[in-house]
Amino acid sequence: GIVRDLEGSAVYAEKERLEDPTVAYPEYYTQRFHAYDEGNLSWQAAFEVEPATYSMALRAFKGEALSWQQAQQKLRDSYNRCVLEHIAAHGGAQAAHGRGG
Repeated sequence: GIVRDLEGSAVYAEKERLEDPTVAYPEYYTQRFHAYDEGNLSWQAAFEVEPATYSMALRAFKGEALSWQQAQQKLRDSYNRCVLEHIAAHGGAQAAHGRGG
């Protein structure tokens, strides 16, 4: 699966090459979060982001007989609808770009 493929990839070597040990991350990202002992900024959390997103969409519409693909589309459509409604209610596209109000 996705997680196993990422765990077996060269990502850890890239981490060693790119990581800057002088960067101090906010504790929010490094403290225990849900199932991640190393925090939400851990490699395990990154590996699992795609399947977790699928699962989240299914939970948002529990009780509805949807595939994960249908749940994803419905969730994304609802985000888009909310954003468009907000833009329409607060000055149109110019407000969305900080040029109106």
